[in-house]
Amino acid sequence: IINCEGRYIMYSVNNFTQIYGNNIAIDDISFNIEAGNIMGLIGTNGAGKTTIIKASCGLLKPTKGDISIFGRNIKTHRKEYIRNLGAVLEGNRNIYMRLTPEENIEYFARMRNIGKSEYLSRMNILLELFELEHKRKTECISLSRGMQQKVAICCSIIHNPKIIFLDEPTLGLDFESVKIIEKIIKDLGSEDRIIVITSHDLDFISRLVNHVVVIDKGRKVLDSPINELESLKAKDFFEVIIPIGYSLFEDDRIIEIISEMDTIKIRFKIQSPYEAKSIINRFQNNSIPILDMYKSKYELKDLYMDLVKKDKGVVKQ
Repeated sequence: IINCEGRYIMYSVNNFTQIYGNNIAIDDISFNIEAGNIMGLIGTNGAGKTTIIKASCGLLKPTKGDISIFGRNIKTHRKEYIRNLGAVLEGNRNIYMRLTPEENIEYFARMRNIGKSEYLSRMNILLELFELEHKRKTECISLSRGMQQKVAICCSIIHNPKIIFLDEPTLGLDFESVKIIEKIIKDLGSEDRIIVITSHDLDFISRLVNHVVVIDKGRKVLDSPINELESLKAKDFFEVIIPIGYSLFEDDRIIEIISEMDTIKIRFKIQSPYEAKSIINRFQNNSIPILDMYKSKYELKDLYMDLVKKDKGVVKQ
């Protein structure tokens, strides 16, 4: 399937509904993702992210609707569909802890019917890229969580898939491991591939993705390229820190008040830098001393919180 700009729609979810008994886990969700994108699939716990990932990987049969990759539907072209995807599910469930990294990679390569000369060449490249060369013969149970996650990603991409699903790839990782996984994902991105990431770490997501789909209570509430999110460009925050013990005035622009040990941080949503001066004047007029103040950008995590809190429904088709 090719869009009007001549780019392939590699990942298509159409009217996907998943029902368990009387519970509607996914409610008629549709979206189309083009080649070359790193997509962030975000939402609260229980929103339906993992259900979408599992159905997209052929692990769940949709109650209604269909999912396709490269125009191949999983119902009618299952083998070809599965051949084009790689996945790392939450919790490193796709590696064997008593095997070494190279044994795990070899196992999954053989499962994909990849010849020895081909997978050995790819394995050496991946082990070097992921900085696992020195641990290639160490049992995975002895590796750190970050290294286990890297082995899991190696196993999921040994067959050079066109779409990669990463479900909570940074869960339980330390800061250094998160930065390494971030670099690996960037290196894996290409013009003819899609990477789909779910994560609760929205700072991590915002540094990587160029398309975002937000799910709330089984419904799609946002589906947009990052560069088309005008709200991220048009809004800013102005943050003021004052001593504790002062009565704060009412202001519709206040979106958050955070009490700390001996200070209070007040966060204002502003539409232009000129509003900051009027906010400062309000503190002065109310004889409230300002200890510190600064401006910050309206980011993806702020947009996400606005969408989830207000439950707006579909924002962009």
